[in-house]
Amino acid sequence: MAIKLGNLVLYSVLELSEKLDITAATIRSYLKSGKLRGQNMGTSWYVSEENLKAFFNGSPTDVAPPAAESAAQPGESG
Repeated sequence: MAIKLGNLVLYSVLELSEKLDITAATIRSYLKSGKLRGQNMGTSWYVSEENLKAFFNGSPTDVAPPAAESAAQPGESG
């Protein structure tokens, strides 16, 4: 079930994969590449209804800026 916060509706990767009949790995790939905009909260990704509509309209960059790059993990040089 989608998360509703006021006017904001958020879908998890699992919800989207079930509703769209594509794998969760495909959804994550779209998120990682920026093809689909979402927000990483803890260990889970969520996509707003607005970003989902933009994805289907072919204009995800018009809705939200890309998610912030995560900080370098310990042991990685940057």
